[in-house]
Amino acid sequence: MSTLLTLKLGLAVATAVALCWVLIVRARRLRSAVHSASGFVDLAAMREDLLSGGMDPELYKSELEPLFAKWKARYGNQIPLDEVNQLQTFAQAKIAELESSKAEIIKRGTEEGATIEVAALRRRLNASIEAYAGVDKALYEEEIDHLLNSLMERYGSSIPVDQAYELMKKLENETGGD
Repeated sequence: MSTLLTLKLGLAVATAVALCWVLIVRARRLRSAVHSASGFVDLAAMREDLLSGGMDPELYKSELEPLFAKWKARYGNQIPLDEVNQLQTFAQAKIAELESSKAEIIKRGTEEGATIEVAALRRRLNASIEAYAGVDKALYEEEIDHLLNSLMERYGSSIPVDQAYELMKKLENETGGD
């Protein structure tokens, strides 16, 4: 497998894992916000929560919009909590499956000496800053700048894929994946 193909596959897996993680985290938040007596999730609120939480709009459009359209046609705006729970269960199973694939891709990439360019990472993270609708956008941007600068100091212009993967896992653990 070529290094370029490995990296493209790696990005695809990372994107899919990110989608699944967002679904799980958002489903947890929605469930905690839902009145247990109603047993329903407001579809419009769920959409807004996902999009305002920094989810990539293209990823939302390609992966979730078709499902939400199906739910809207079937249930209207009040989605049974069981449907959201099933989505979360599916996302968790997909994460386990993707983690295995991701580990294999990282292993191959490491064997081939594959790297991730800090400049490419900067572009992706700058897009996340633009999409960020959280509490303190300036602090979020400052933290990302600090992270990228520390990566440049430590690795130069490119990061070995295994090191990038370890860094990603560390950040997920520190932030709870959110």
